[in-house]
Amino acid sequence: MMFSDFTHGGCTKIIKDLEYEFDLNIDSTLDSSKTHSPEEKQYKLFAIVYHDGNEADMGHYVTDAFHVGYNCWLRYNDYSVKTEQNEYVLKPQGTRVAYLLFYRRSDIM
Repeated sequence: MMFSDFTHGGCTKIIKDLEYEFDLNIDSTLDSSKTHSPEEKQYKLFAIVYHDGNEADMGHYVTDAFHVGYNCWLRYNDYSVKTEQNEYVLKPQGTRVAYLLFYRRSDIM
């Protein structure tokens, strides 16, 4: 995830390795309704927006999205679309860091 450090001199991008997985399970202690079934607490990653660049106020955005029909990850980068391997979706390289993670409930996929 991208974090920024705001000071009087401006904004700097903080590049940190944060781990995230394809599967996300919501713990029942975080769910106030208590009426959800176990299936409703399981989520699957389906898209990630990355920020690529050293500066918080400059850079480039790239998106990986899982395509159900092709059963693979696709990387959308301006005018190009290519398949992407699972390890590069979970472990971005260089100055590319996850900016937004999109999950959807597993029981409605």
